[in-house]
Amino acid sequence: MKARLSALFVSALLTLTACGTPALSPNYQASQASLLQAQRASKSQAFLPLNPTLPGNRAPRPATVLSYLPIDDGLDFHIPFYLNALERTTTSRTHQIAFTDARGPNNTFFHLIQPDTSAQVTSATVPPSAQIKEMTTNSPATLASVLAWTFSSYNSPFKAFTYLGHGGGFMGVATDETPGPEGAYETSTGMLKLEDLRQAFQQGLKGRKLDLIHFHACLMANLEAAYSLRGVAKVMFASEDVVGAHQEGTEKPTEIMNTLLQQPQLDPYKVAREVTIQVQARSNPFGFATATSINLDRVTEVKQAMNQLSQALIQALPQHKTAILATYNSVPEFKNAAGTGQRDLWTFAKRLLKVPAPSVQREAGHLVQSLKQVLIHTRDSEGDSANGLSIFMPPASQAPQYIQASGYATTPFAKDSLWDEFLIALAQ
Repeated sequence: MKARLSALFVSALLTLTACGTPALSPNYQASQASLLQAQRASKSQAFLPLNPTLPGNRAPRPATVLSYLPIDDGLDFHIPFYLNALERTTTSRTHQIAFTDARGPNNTFFHLIQPDTSAQVTSATVPPSAQIKEMTTNSPATLASVLAWTFSSYNSPFKAFTYLGHGGGFMGVATDETPGPEGAYETSTGMLKLEDLRQAFQQGLKGRKLDLIHFHACLMANLEAAYSLRGVAKVMFASEDVVGAHQEGTEKPTEIMNTLLQQPQLDPYKVAREVTIQVQARSNPFGFATATSINLDRVTEVKQAMNQLSQALIQALPQHKTAILATYNSVPEFKNAAGTGQRDLWTFAKRLLKVPAPSVQREAGHLVQSLKQVLIHTRDSEGDSANGLSIFMPPASQAPQYIQASGYATTPFAKDSLWDEFLIALAQ
């Protein structure tokens, strides 16, 4: 059953060909020594020896923006689109560093983005060091090392992290077909798991806090993902559904985001809200059918509300299982991401208000109020399918198997909440 369900996840991700969500990476045979090196680096919190020879003045500027593009696969042709969009919109107000990994060996680079309006990428492009030409960019060791080097080398009061690559919501982010010397990062999905993503940010930021995380990726407006990044950043921009992978869809949202980051007075909440508005998800000309800005400082309140609701649902199941199950099954899947095991949390909470169990109605109402606080702004063209934040909602009858096959129980949200306990109870 586990193998069959894993195949279902693979199949669902393979159908998202217009999006940054990939087919799952094969298991690459890294040497045992390389794997042990990566494991030791992760456990000891050691950073990889990065020394990119980027030119220019590192004196403080109002903002430092790190763009992380781990696209070591067939979608790597989007990297120059993204870098060109940065060059067209960057100014002397920001330190603009991009870190990219394209398909094939010796294709990992740091870029110091400079203003340029030509059709070519003209910014300084150098390898991570004289010795390191390729890195495993979906590994926590690499992400932590890049974060640490960038924000230590280019210190600014406003710190932003932007991401272009694959996203899987509760399954994590990023894939890599060509591992570096630290070895392959092995998971069932091929993606950087949320618990390791959180650890990488905490380690790499060294006590700093990002003002903004911008995900140009599929499925990342997800409660499990947002909860993993609590304390890491103030605000997050993301999409509940898939994101179209076409040139304008890469360039235009990047230009919008980066133009806003050049403003004299930077407010992360206003920047994220304005990006959410300007990507025009209601008409979807730039690849985003859904767009959300999320207040990460308040996402713990949603987790607490979910705990209360989960407990109420578990207690109500003996008498009201038919109504609860019907409500669960009535929540539609995203229009472009069926089969990924994620559905809209707001719609579920609102529909639970009709379940004839006072405790469930009360806690569902509390959840709606907490969502109003955490969702800064949302735009979509999907109605009840997308209202700002998704949650893991697999087929109810197979929830335990999906939890096991996906590794869901290892996510920070599952560890700290009763949601997976409710899913298991609902399946019985």
